[in-house]
Amino acid sequence: MRIPDSVLEEIKGKVSIQDVISDHVTLQKKGSRLWGLCPFHTEKTPSFTVDEEKGLYYCYGCHKGGSVFTFLMEVEQVSFIESVKILAERAHVELPQAGDERQLEAENEQRQLMELYRRLTESFRHILESSPHAEHARGYLEDRRVPEEIQQRFSLGYLFQSGKWLHTFLTGKHYSQEFLGKSGLFSAKHTDYCLFSGRIIFPIRDHRGRVVAFGGRALKEGSFAKYINSPETSIFMKRRVLYGLHESLEHVRKLGYVIICEGYFDVMALHGVGIPCAAAPLGTACTEEHAYLIKRFCNEVHLLFDQDSAGTEALVKTLPIFERLDIRTRVITLPQGKDPADLLKEDPQQLKTCVNNPVNSFEYLVHILSERYDRSSPEGKHAVFTHMYPLLASTNSEIKREEYLRIASDHLHVDVRALYDDYTTMTSRASDTALKKGSPAVHKEIPMDVELYMLAVVFTHPKLFARMRSVCSHDRLKNKYARTLYLILEDAFRRGNLDSTVMLDEIEDTRLKSLMVREIDSGKYTDHPEKLLTDTLISLERSELAAKRDAVSFELKQLEKKQDAHSQQRMRELLFEKKFIDEEIERIRKSL
Repeated sequence: MRIPDSVLEEIKGKVSIQDVISDHVTLQKKGSRLWGLCPFHTEKTPSFTVDEEKGLYYCYGCHKGGSVFTFLMEVEQVSFIESVKILAERAHVELPQAGDERQLEAENEQRQLMELYRRLTESFRHILESSPHAEHARGYLEDRRVPEEIQQRFSLGYLFQSGKWLHTFLTGKHYSQEFLGKSGLFSAKHTDYCLFSGRIIFPIRDHRGRVVAFGGRALKEGSFAKYINSPETSIFMKRRVLYGLHESLEHVRKLGYVIICEGYFDVMALHGVGIPCAAAPLGTACTEEHAYLIKRFCNEVHLLFDQDSAGTEALVKTLPIFERLDIRTRVITLPQGKDPADLLKEDPQQLKTCVNNPVNSFEYLVHILSERYDRSSPEGKHAVFTHMYPLLASTNSEIKREEYLRIASDHLHVDVRALYDDYTTMTSRASDTALKKGSPAVHKEIPMDVELYMLAVVFTHPKLFARMRSVCSHDRLKNKYARTLYLILEDAFRRGNLDSTVMLDEIEDTRLKSLMVREIDSGKYTDHPEKLLTDTLISLERSELAAKRDAVSFELKQLEKKQDAHSQQRMRELLFEKKFIDEEIERIRKSL
């Protein structure tokens, strides 16, 4: 669905980019700009700048930048259309409803599903609080030491034992069978049977606070799965949602870290002892999407996994994910065989003490691996090193890698040089395997040449495009990135709306967008833009003539080897052409 330029301009006119970014970054005025710590990478000295007048942001550290729409897309991990909708709601701007009917239908279905989940959350909560049929559920929560205040905070609920009650209730409210079939509430085989019947209900919120799924804990022992989550739907993907993150967000931002644990009751146990910064994945290990989500709000994670073999495996898989994104990790250790919910019942103070004293994650990893394998044997030492290799390979810092190898050397009683040699060998093998499979291209920064420079001038001063296109066609450009920018300008020119921030949002290549934001933000195109364009056009013409002269010179050298009459005639023509090109280049040189 394309949003008209006039609507985008109206939104930008009513929404301050400073106000939007200030929700995520503390900004301070320095000179004509606002500065703060970049939300997209770890830094101690502010390199993130906002230009309210231009409506742009740019980070001189990680080189990300763009408009208010781009910022929201990055920080909230949403699409362009979704960012426009969020800002339109903030600006009280009504968006047009025209467009792809299937897309509009899907969006309407998502809204209806979220509204249904919101209403059901309230209904389930009411049943738990006041229904006599929920007495055993209330007793179970009391036995698990989940106080009323925590139940309220997480909106815990209960659904009657009768499997068909909810279906009857909702069809009575005129929900269609087709819609209920997509809701994730009912069995695929028995379409009128609710999956969550007879269970304590845990509403699952995304980081914006919207209920997107439910979890359920069975109270009746038997053949039922003890815990279940909603299946994935149009509004719920478990690899992108962390239970409890929304409820913890205020404290996560304040404290600078989040505690990742294993389940609903672990999260609530930590909240119950006054540590309200915990979250948990939903029936899956932490994913890269989870890590990106966390990085929006903090740069440190404390991992609280069970102290068993499954917990060790989870740690081995999870640590490299956070390491790759430069998210600092620590590990919280509990007494053997205990989880947070157990300790909450037995000794809440000990739980607090353990949580408040996390240990170095790499040292802990080496320690538990050393206990699992016989480090007195070469085979055991190699097994330990093999399991820690993914973390070593994930770090972006040679200093950290060297420190990790030193720690491993001390634990395994192996010379650090031998460990480094093994690391190098394993990395080389991994690279060879990646090459055979077809490894992804390395993303280097796009080099600036005369064509891109010219397009940067015009992007900064779009009114110059009419002049540029009159003397320089799209086909004349050789640089593929310059051609991309030319087409965006041409499209905007024909629409009659040459707005830099709108055009920046139309650049799909993130490296090209970043380059253009940086160039515009640099201020080097501010003074005398008409002369800059003139000089660039002259330079472009001179470069083209120089390329032609090189081609003529090359052909002359080839013809010198031949003695036939045709070659002699062609050489005379080329010498005349070369003389003309040299005169043109000299004319241009004198005009500069």
